Amino acid sequence: SLGPKVHNAGSTADGVDAVYLPLPVAPGWESFKATVGELVDHPRLDFGGCSVTLPHKENLLRFARERGASIGPVVERAGAANTLVVDRGEDGLVSGLRCLNTDVAAAMTTIRDGLVAAGRDASLAGVRVGVLGAGGVARGLVAGLDAEGASVVVWNRNPEKASDLAESFGDGVVAVDVVDESWGRDLDVIVNATPVGMAGGPDPTGTPIPSVVDLGSMIVMDTVYAPRITPLLQRTLDEGGVALDGMAMFTAQAEAQYHAWIGHRPPAGLFDRVVAGPG
Repeated sequence: SLGPKVHNAGSTADGVDAVYLPLPVAPGWESFKATVGELVDHPRLDFGGCSVTLPHKENLLRFARERGASIGPVVERAGAANTLVVDRGEDGLVSGLRCLNTDVAAAMTTIRDGLVAAGRDASLAGVRVGVLGAGGVARGLVAGLDAEGASVVVWNRNPEKASDLAESFGDGVVAVDVVDESWGRDLDVIVNATPVGMAGGPDPTGTPIPSVVDLGSMIVMDTVYAPRITPLLQRTLDEGGVALDGMAMFTAQAEAQYHAWIGHRPPAGLFDRVVAGPG
C-alpha cells in the first residue's frame, strides 16, 4: 500500500505529530474485531483511526455498528467502509467513533473525469456502467453509481454474489452471468473492482474482460493502482479507449481520509507528487 508513504508525507509537511503504519490483520471477523478493538481501547496508544482494505471493508462496518459509531448514509448504502476515525476529548479518552467510505466519492470523481476526457458530459445520470466484482469495493462503486442515476450491470465469477449485490439496490442495478461482446456495444464505462491484474495478486498478468469485448470506444477504470497501468488498462489504450488508472482514485480517497483524521486537507498536490515519485 502507498498509504504510509502519502500520509506520513502529509503529517511531516504539516508538522503533525502522527505516524501511519501498515498493520496486517488475518482474514475473518474475529481477527479484525480483536485487532481494531485493542487499538481503539489501548490506554496509551492514542490511536486516531485507520484505513481498511481488502478483505475487511464489510468487517469495519460491522465493527462500527457494534461500537455505536457514527455511520454516514454512503457507508450504509455501500454496506462497506474503508476509514475509521477515533475522536478523543481533551482528556485523551475516546469520545466517539466515525465510520466513512472515502472510496465512493473518489471513484465518482474519477469516472466523471473520464467522461469529460472522452468528450462527454460529466453527469453520471443515464450512463451505462459495468462493474466487475461483488466485494466491498464493488459495492461502494455500485452504491455511488446508483445514487447518481447511472445504469449498472454487475458481474462476478460467483454469480450468486453478483445477484445478491444487485438485489440490494433498485431497478437500476442488474446482475449478469457472463461478460461477452455485447458489453462493448451496450456499456459506456467498465470498472474493474477485482484484484485481477494487481502486482502480487492472484492473477497479476491477467485481465478480467475477455478479448471479444471491444474496448476501443469504452472508458475503462481499474481500481488497482499497482501497477499503475494494469494489463486491462494497457489493452484499453492499445485498442483506443480511455483508460483511468486507480492512482487518481487512490489519491482522492486518501486526501479525504487525511482530512477526516487531521482536520484539514494535505498540502495541495502533495499526495500526487508523492505517488509520482522522483522526477
